[in-house]
Amino acid sequence: MNLGKKILELRKELGITQNELAEKLFVSYQAISQWENCITNPDVSIIPNIAEVFGITIDELFSKETKPTTSLDVENYEEDKLYIVIALGKKLLKVLDYEDTIKNYKDVHFIIENDLEVKNVQSAFSVTIKGEVEGDVSAGDGVNCGNVGGDVTAGDGVNCGNVEGDVSAGDGVNCGNVGGDVTAGDGVNCGNVDGNVSAGETVEAKAINGNVDAEKVILKN
Repeated sequence: MNLGKKILELRKELGITQNELAEKLFVSYQAISQWENCITNPDVSIIPNIAEVFGITIDELFSKETKPTTSLDVENYEEDKLYIVIALGKKLLKVLDYEDTIKNYKDVHFIIENDLEVKNVQSAFSVTIKGEVEGDVSAGDGVNCGNVGGDVTAGDGVNCGNVEGDVSAGDGVNCGNVGGDVTAGDGVNCGNVDGNVSAGETVEAKAINGNVDAEKVILKN
């Protein structure tokens, strides 16, 4: 197998487009296309970068066999963060972003059991966490969880306990006390809010220390 065909095979295994690979290697997508169609070869200076992107050695890049991709393809990934991906057996196929989820994976829901301890959670899907999270929670769809020590960001609604940081949701927010700001595309129902609140509909809270931008505000006893 020549180098161009090897790059093509590795790129497909990693589940990224020519544009995405081009961005990682700081070249044009036309260059990737020319490599994969065996029109030109990569400059020798970029070979180590190509191997690094695919999580293999330079020797493996030039070998006939393709090593299954198992490395996590997330820029600036954190060791204590749980990333939710698509895999076939041991082979990593895709690390999804929000646009991928909306387009192809609307019905996927990820559930994290109590015995899985993670500091932060980043998911392209809706996520249910049966317990507390020490750090941040970010999901392309809805979030259901206990107390959160950091921020909560969701493409859909948020249902959770107390949140020490900010809460941002594409739909409604139902939660306990919030230590930061709350931003919701729909209504908000929560305890005390130390920051500002912005909502598409009614806001119900025990107390709000910041400013409120909403159709209606109800302070609960």
